[in-house]
Amino acid sequence: MLLQKWRSPEDDAAAVEYILMIVSTGSRWHDVSIHATGTFGDQKVMLSLVTGLWPSEQRLLFKGKEIDNCEHLHMVGVQDNDKVLLLEDLAVKERKLRLVAAVHAVAHRGLVSAVHVVTQRRLVAAAHAVTRRRLPAATAYAIAQHKLITAATHTDT
Repeated sequence: MLLQKWRSPEDDAAAVEYILMIVSTGSRWHDVSIHATGTFGDQKVMLSLVTGLWPSEQRLLFKGKEIDNCEHLHMVGVQDNDKVLLLEDLAVKERKLRLVAAVHAVAHRGLVSAVHVVTQRRLVAAAHAVTRRRLPAATAYAIAQHKLITAATHTDT
């Protein structure tokens, strides 16, 4: 005798409504639950809360291919417990590293001339823009040091 379990249509809809995805960011794994008909852009927004990377700084790879933000998860073939690789955009990463190096260089020199003070102000403004994107504490410390140096040059001249 064969027995079958009866399921209502509501149970089937609830079962496929959300997908649990495993997102790898290199050294870390994140379990993210997202609506099955959502887009990869929606997933990037959710991942920005977990990783601290802005959605425009993220690249998502599924089955070895980079997926556009407008692609829907179910249309690409993402299923429950599938793995997605999250990479930081290399151009953004390089820009951050250059800015951090410039902030450290200015913070350690303590330049006094007016031309350098103007340059330092621009650098601080750029550094503030980067700190809003959640850079590490060491970078924020370097920016704070830079503010002190800039304030000291204004009082000395």
